[in-house]
Amino acid sequence: MLDTGSYDTYLDKNILYIEQISLKEAIGQVEVETANGRMFADVFNIDSISVFGTDFKNHQIQIIDFIANSIISNYSGILGMDILSQKNLCFHFDKNVISIS
Repeated sequence: MLDTGSYDTYLDKNILYIEQISLKEAIGQVEVETANGRMFADVFNIDSISVFGTDFKNHQIQIIDFIANSIISNYSGILGMDILSQKNLCFHFDKNVISIS
């Protein structure tokens, strides 16, 4: 999900399990304010994250346990302005395509 109102990028904790990343690799924890209220997120430094086919190197992301925080959705993360502001996004509404440059 793209969220221009969020500065940070958040991923569901299940992504860690899928990518076989240990929770012990967290560098800290922060309290965040979301549409669902206040909750805690684990902070991770990652080497690379790929968004719309573009890699972002040496990035910090926050991990939230969606299920434990009653977030039931069909998305697995929120792309915040920390990533979105680094590139130009182009929305092609007639083709239902988002491109990044």
